[in-house]
Amino acid sequence: MTQVQFVKYQGTGNDFILIEDLYGNFPSLDKEFTALLCDRHFGIGADGLVLCQSSSKADFRMRYFNSDGLEAAMCGNALRCLIAFLRDQAMIDKSCQIETAVGIHDATITRDGKIFVSMMMPSLKKMHKEGAHVLSSVDHFVVMSDDLFALDVQKEGERIRYDRRFKPNGVNVNFVHYSGKERFMMRTYEKGVEAETLSCGTGAVAAAFVLKNIMNLSVSSVEFASKEILEFSFEAHRVWISGKTERVFEGFIIPKKSKNIYDTSKTTENISYAHRHS
Repeated sequence: MTQVQFVKYQGTGNDFILIEDLYGNFPSLDKEFTALLCDRHFGIGADGLVLCQSSSKADFRMRYFNSDGLEAAMCGNALRCLIAFLRDQAMIDKSCQIETAVGIHDATITRDGKIFVSMMMPSLKKMHKEGAHVLSSVDHFVVMSDDLFALDVQKEGERIRYDRRFKPNGVNVNFVHYSGKERFMMRTYEKGVEAETLSCGTGAVAAAFVLKNIMNLSVSSVEFASKEILEFSFEAHRVWISGKTERVFEGFIIPKKSKNIYDTSKTTENISYAHRHS
């Protein structure tokens, strides 16, 4: 019976389904199927899905899909988890390059297993009274907040995400509190998930850019809603990030009625999941 192996990873609380797709067989245009896999009640459950594909420009290519099934240009935490996946699968050693929709990213792994990945340097699109619109591989809106814990991230994030200023594609929304000692705290409403996620890599880089380049504050790390830490290192044209990644479990997607794993209807009756904890 045809089956597809997946591995579940999390990076500072952002969780992803990773699938080796070197021959490009995954039905990437079937957004309902991808959304089903990411569904936390009827699927595996994840903030997004990562395909590891072949590349003519780098060692591998990463394609990333939000939990709504739509492809996004980039996800920083997904990239970190992909490097961990490649390391664990013995597909890379100490360094590699990954192609994404926004360019080529370098990755290195230290002797103690710490993963560093390079991100494109953000750019300011426009300052608004409420916050800063920043391109950090994808669009982000950075809002300073005095009390992150009292904030209704779902309500306020949704309001800004769908604001007419950011139509037609919308924007991710990051609420930031600078806590001093080169660290800030952040909560994020992610489009494509349409809810708060426990962390966001591209959002953290966007927020660090605003704090450092616009507000002239020193930053070297962020604490997310997950209580996990992501560290930054700024260079002239890029930003390196590093933080915790974890292999959560692995398993197989098994079709019940179809001979072909990808020839399924969009109902959970046609798919079962065999999980194996690592």
